[in-house]
Amino acid sequence: MPKGGRPKAIKGLDPAPKTPKALAKLISEDGQRLRPLFNLSLVDRTYSGIWGWHLLSDVDARRVLDLMCDMAALTWNEVRQQTSSGHKRHHYQEVSSLCPEARDRVIEQGLDDMSERMFRFRLDGSGRLWGYEIGDGVFHIVWWDPDHKVYPTEPE
Repeated sequence: MPKGGRPKAIKGLDPAPKTPKALAKLISEDGQRLRPLFNLSLVDRTYSGIWGWHLLSDVDARRVLDLMCDMAALTWNEVRQQTSSGHKRHHYQEVSSLCPEARDRVIEQGLDDMSERMFRFRLDGSGRLWGYEIGDGVFHIVWWDPDHKVYPTEPE
């Protein structure tokens, strides 16, 4: 062994990277993500209808960031167990049950083969963060819905 007690790296091969302690708590022993990881690659920034990122106020931006930070501190099981007024606070929703405009947008954005259901995080009041969690622990953010229009529960 060379001086210093570390073996020489074989040229062209990097040693397996060690997971930093701060990140190790995010992954289970079997390599599954325990906590939500938020991905922005599917964010639908071009939609400008009855919901969408064009409606994101400065106050709402802070609320969305706070929600993501709070959810990332929990396990997915803890996220799914949260309730509000006896109902699940964050849950899956069948795409077929969304408003027609949302169903059309899923197809237009080429997301119709992602999953038959989307996941939505509820902020307080009517704000919702919509996207896909398809079993890999990553939440792929798609829409900001400040007024509960993607899946309306009140008649217009």
